[in-house]
Amino acid sequence: MNPSRPPTETPLADRRADLRLAVNAPVEITRSNEQSGATTEKTIIEDVGDNGCRFSMRGPVQVGDTVLIQLLSEDGIAPLNAPAKLFQVIWVKRGEEKSAVGVRSCQAEE
Repeated sequence: MNPSRPPTETPLADRRADLRLAVNAPVEITRSNEQSGATTEKTIIEDVGDNGCRFSMRGPVQVGDTVLIQLLSEDGIAPLNAPAKLFQVIWVKRGEEKSAVGVRSCQAEE
């Protein structure tokens, strides 16, 4: 037991609704808005769970944005059998060069 934390306080990792799996999956993120139009960026998904994932990106992103995520093969090409999926941004942690982004699936079955 950690003496600096009251016994009733639960760490964030223990409060997650789903388990997270660390991955290193190349993807293409497409975000569109009225001001800048559509922007696309290649990045890596860092972890996934039943309902979402986490990745880092350089481009502007805000909580509430909808992004389209397309899995890529190791050579950076989208496989024909992997359709892009819609996700909603649920949190953003801004860094100096990149932002860490957490998204939740917009598809009910996922």
